[in-house]
Amino acid sequence: MKKTLLIVLLVSQFVSNAQLKNGAEKLGWTLSVHTVSFSEKNTIEKSLDSIKAIGLTQVDTYRGNQYVGGDIDTLHYWLDKKKLDKVKMLFKDKGVELNHFGVIQGEDEKEWREIFEFAKYMGVKMLISEPQYEHLKLVDKLSQEYGIPVGIHNHPAPTKYWHPNTFMTYAKNLKLSKNIGIYPDINNWVYSGLNPVEMLKLCEGRIIGIQIKDHIDGIGMVQWGTGTVNVPGIFHELKRQNFKGNISFEYFGDFSKVDYISKSIDYLNFFSKQFNK
Repeated sequence: MKKTLLIVLLVSQFVSNAQLKNGAEKLGWTLSVHTVSFSEKNTIEKSLDSIKAIGLTQVDTYRGNQYVGGDIDTLHYWLDKKKLDKVKMLFKDKGVELNHFGVIQGEDEKEWREIFEFAKYMGVKMLISEPQYEHLKLVDKLSQEYGIPVGIHNHPAPTKYWHPNTFMTYAKNLKLSKNIGIYPDINNWVYSGLNPVEMLKLCEGRIIGIQIKDHIDGIGMVQWGTGTVNVPGIFHELKRQNFKGNISFEYFGDFSKVDYISKSIDYLNFFSKQFNK
């Protein structure tokens, strides 16, 4: 009886998430999960299983302290081709795609080019970065040369891109292409005292991806729609701007990430149905 109930619950979750993904796709939005969400206890390899359990196949990852698994430690651009091939095979065997990689940046043109070579070899769809201001033109050039967009990330104030007006000003003055744009972390805007919806309006035309998080002060991250962040307003503003891009899940905390992300996807599905009426 318990086994039957478990199967029913798993099937129900899969169907719900599949409908959810279709709802997002009708808006031109894709959904991904960052492996760092599972970094407290799991390798990247085990994180892929958790992401598949959610019903998603787009995976974001990074160069950090999360081991890949097996005989491969940190995933970075300097790994030799044999190890990179093992990582590519791991993703293929798990039935997932390597979506975004970062946050990462180079110290000079040589290192930046090595990063782009790595991204091209691995099939990375977008690099996430906080480049030095003086590197923006170079990064834009390489982004176009390699055909890999670059999303400018924001950490809380007083980091380089904590306020989107900084990048927007550079983009205008340097005449940067639309291949390089803003990839905001909503929570970091909130932590910096910024209104996410107003910031999205400021960035109109330059948003190429986004991390949406909800939270409650004193508690931490919560499922979309259950915290203090204006998640509905964010959805409506993205829809108004005719945003076509990726929404990334990145959760931190001592709770079931699979459960929280799945319920957040259900919340998005509700709104996507309203939009598509």
